[in-house]
Amino acid sequence: ITVGEGSLLSVTVNGNPLNIYIAAALGVMKYNNIPFQVISIQSPLGAALRGHKTGDSITFNQKKYTITELA
Repeated sequence: ITVGEGSLLSVTVNGNPLNIYIAAALGVMKYNNIPFQVISIQSPLGAALRGHKTGDSITFNQKKYTITELA
């Protein structure tokens, strides 16, 4: 499984946790009181994450993003 449209990711950004959902860009949303950054696969970050899998790391805007979970 790799990052694409409809992916739900848990990542660390420079060691800090972040949840990302790849869909239409809607900004920050909450589900069960858990915040998610909803971004488009066409966004710069979405495009950088596309095709990566759990355990992969990328550098984006001088920040290290590591995918810790992917669904």
